[in-house]
Amino acid sequence: MTVEPMNADPFLPHGFCYQWKPALIWLHLLSDILIAIAYFAIPFALLYFAKKRRDLPFRWLFLCFGIFITACGATHVMEVVTLWFPAYWASGAIKLVTALASLPTAILVVQILPEALDLASREQMRVANEVLERQARTLRESEDLYRDLIEHSQHLICTHDLQGILLSINEAPLRILGYSRDELLNKPLRDFVVPEARTSCDQYLAQIKRDGFAKGFLPVLTKDGRARLWEYNNTLRIDGVGTPIVRGMAHDVTEQRRAEKALRISEEKFSKAFQASPVEIAITTLAEGRFIDVNETFERQMEFAPEEVIGRTSLEIGLWVDPSERAKITEEIKNGRPIKDREVELRTKSGQIRVKLYSTQPIVIAGEECLLTVCEDITNRKKAEEALRLSEEKFRHSSARLRRSQFVRRQSRLCVPLKASIVLYSLRLPTEFAGSHLMVLSYFSMTHWWKFSVMPLPRSFV
Repeated sequence: MTVEPMNADPFLPHGFCYQWKPALIWLHLLSDILIAIAYFAIPFALLYFAKKRRDLPFRWLFLCFGIFITACGATHVMEVVTLWFPAYWASGAIKLVTALASLPTAILVVQILPEALDLASREQMRVANEVLERQARTLRESEDLYRDLIEHSQHLICTHDLQGILLSINEAPLRILGYSRDELLNKPLRDFVVPEARTSCDQYLAQIKRDGFAKGFLPVLTKDGRARLWEYNNTLRIDGVGTPIVRGMAHDVTEQRRAEKALRISEEKFSKAFQASPVEIAITTLAEGRFIDVNETFERQMEFAPEEVIGRTSLEIGLWVDPSERAKITEEIKNGRPIKDREVELRTKSGQIRVKLYSTQPIVIAGEECLLTVCEDITNRKKAEEALRLSEEKFRHSSARLRRSQFVRRQSRLCVPLKASIVLYSLRLPTEFAGSHLMVLSYFSMTHWWKFSVMPLPRSFV
């Protein structure tokens, strides 16, 4: 194929250089056309990729490469043109543009090369993705754990803004208060406290906004109108959030307050009964017998002032007549055997020995084992019982002597007339003599009746 020049330009087209050999012309023509097509296609692909992946680092580098490659494609187009047209000025201008685009691109590539080398490889990305997946799984498990912990906590856990608008709340207080979640969320906290406590609620919001924390008590209304007392301890979160929020934690202390009130009443009753009891009551430690408290009856009967007893042991004040008795009682208490109505001897401050009915019961005060002891003074009763026993013994002796005396008198009444008659008959005394000496004979017979009782009767009397 022979191609002739198409203008009279002083420059010759490239075809002359190739001697217009068809094979050589076609080789350069097709090569330059294909290279130009590829160079024009690559920038479009790069620009499309950069547009879709706005998160890629060095996105501006794709633009530089796009311009550079497009310019390179234009130079190959001019190679095709100059086969027949000697437009070497235009071809040179396009090469200049290509040079101006390629040189800055090369400089920028050199500058970002260290950073590019730090970019993770595909394998590194795979390993990093696996690590991230494990961390994400651990984070999800942790979130599930904390969510489960919060949802099943018996305390109130919530968040609200600085105006008191509830943003979140867990399940437990909903059951206690009787509300659904939708009935509480995005509602002012002030609407759910008793009317007389709404001023306190406003003060709480002002305090947490000013100080960043607040704690106290708020009576909250249940859905059915009952008031329940909640103790709260809330803090303000500012860091890491766009809008400050309040982290709220509270627990229902209604039953605790009722129990405390009942305990206080019970303690008052016990204190009154303790002090007003007519018997002695003392509270001591089990280990040492150190007095913690005594009632007024103990002070009066044992003659000790409170300051002389409290804080000291029973052995220090010499209370026990037999100190080993306390050791025995303590050992029995430790072995679980109760002590009830045991007679013991205790010494008063003045040294008197008093007999007591001793009963004690183990109790725990502030974590320490103690004894609650009750003593009843039976000294006077014991003395009365002893006196009664002696009186009864005397009475028994007197009664026995009286019965013997009565027996003697009965025998005397029977024996004296009979024996006197026997004597008078046996002696055959005259009547006058007998009458005048009857009294003497009767006295003799009463005092010596046993002698007559053994005298043999005369045969003539029989």
